[in-house]
Amino acid sequence: MTVFSTNSFLKGYFLIWVLLFSYMPISKELQAQQIKLRSFSKIGGNFILHDMHGNKVQLIDFKQKIVILFFGYTLCPDICPNTLFVMADVLKQLGEMSSNVKLIFITLDPKRDTGKRLNEYLSIFDNRIIGLRGDEKSTVAITKKYVTRFRKKKLGSTEEYLIDHTAYTFLIDQNSTIRYIFPYKTTPGFMVKTVIKLLAETS
Repeated sequence: MTVFSTNSFLKGYFLIWVLLFSYMPISKELQAQQIKLRSFSKIGGNFILHDMHGNKVQLIDFKQKIVILFFGYTLCPDICPNTLFVMADVLKQLGEMSSNVKLIFITLDPKRDTGKRLNEYLSIFDNRIIGLRGDEKSTVAITKKYVTRFRKKKLGSTEEYLIDHTAYTFLIDQNSTIRYIFPYKTTPGFMVKTVIKLLAETS
């Protein structure tokens, strides 16, 4: 696997996954589930990383916003593009309410995911998604706080690798507390309803 960098390839990559996502099976149980917000006070919390332009960013910088947070990497072949497509669709469905929401993507692969690469990749989905990165030490520390597991998986005898990782998406309120944890394949509609419920509670 090679590291792709052109916008044309990324756009093609995105469109392929849009088509595949439209055929993805949807959990009826999840759709019918009553939305119950909780306070996961023992996990998560503040972090300090850098954005795609090299600026220092903390979670508490977004205290006036609701945050949707996901961990992944730009060379992820399936889970990450699917989830980012969902996140972009959530913003579109929220309409004007999206101004109260920030989407954050934290890379698990800071070695390959430079600020420039994150910017190019995320802009294909929605240019409002904020990409954050740190060094390997800070990445490990943050994933432990957010009970997110990951490990590199080498491809044969080459230096190339994939990263196996958990695929939860975290809904965080204005007090930096996790209020809901979305499993992989949660539909955009369910996420939107959950965000609106949290906005109503905190308004």
